[in-house]
Amino acid sequence: MLLRDIAGSRDVPRSFLAKIFQKLARNGIVVSSRGAVRGYALARQKREISLKEILIAIEGPDLFNHCILRSDRCADTNPCALHSRWEKARQRIVSDVMERTTLANLARGDNRSALTRAASTEETQMNEKKKGPGSRALRAGRVESLGEISKKRPRKQEKA
Repeated sequence: MLLRDIAGSRDVPRSFLAKIFQKLARNGIVVSSRGAVRGYALARQKREISLKEILIAIEGPDLFNHCILRSDRCADTNPCALHSRWEKARQRIVSDVMERTTLANLARGDNRSALTRAASTEETQMNEKKKGPGSRALRAGRVESLGEISKKRPRKQEKA
C-alpha cells in the first residue's frame, strides 16, 4: 500500500507517517518496496505481530520501563509512592495486553483487550465449576432452559 494512500485515508501528515513506517521497517514489522510496485506491506502475518512489538518499534525499547509518576527520577533504588504497585500493574499490562493483542485482533476490530479476555475466561471457568454441567448445556444450546434440565433429571424421592 502506498504511504500517501494511508496518510490520505487517515488524515495523517505524510511526513509523520513516513517516519513511523521507517521505524516499523527497521524493526521488521513492515517491508518497503521500490520501483513499479512500490509501497509497504507487512513483513509477517497479522497474527504474528504483537501490539508490544509495534509500540516498541515506534517509541523505543525502554517504553515500558518508565514509572507512571516520576519516570525520570523513579527507580528501584529511589522508588516513588506508587513504584511497587505500578511495577506489578505494568508487568500484567505488558504480558496480558501488549504481548497477546495482535495486529489481527486490531484489524478485526476486536476492541476487548487481551486483559479483559483473560479475566472473562477465568471468570467463566470459575462460574462453570460452581454451576455444574447444566449451565454448560444451556450455553451450548443443548437445552432451552435450566428448568428443562431438571425435568430430564429424576428427582430424589423425599422420605415421609
